[in-house]
Amino acid sequence: MVRITIYKGSTGKRKSTRELMVNTVQDAIQIGQESGHYYEILDPSSGRIIDWNEVNIENDDGWFYDETELIWKKCTVEPSGEDWLQRGLDWLFDSKKAEQGSLVF
Repeated sequence: MVRITIYKGSTGKRKSTRELMVNTVQDAIQIGQESGHYYEILDPSSGRIIDWNEVNIENDDGWFYDETELIWKKCTVEPSGEDWLQRGLDWLFDSKKAEQGSLVF
């Protein structure tokens, strides 16, 4: 048995709750998603707590809030500094330890 707690208020307040017992984690996730509210699932057999945030993971879009300038900014993707080093010099780098950038002596 798995316990799901559905919070009817906003996630900041969490005033009214509803608790249900269901057979599987999948059933609990389905009930939580259909409720449209924030929820937490407790699986006593594994001791794991699954919440709305874990089920509804959103990819990071690269935006962050800069508190010094008080504005939202988008991260720029910087090219890796190691790519240009190894270009044309494959014989110089050890293939087994390429991630460390070690040189063959």
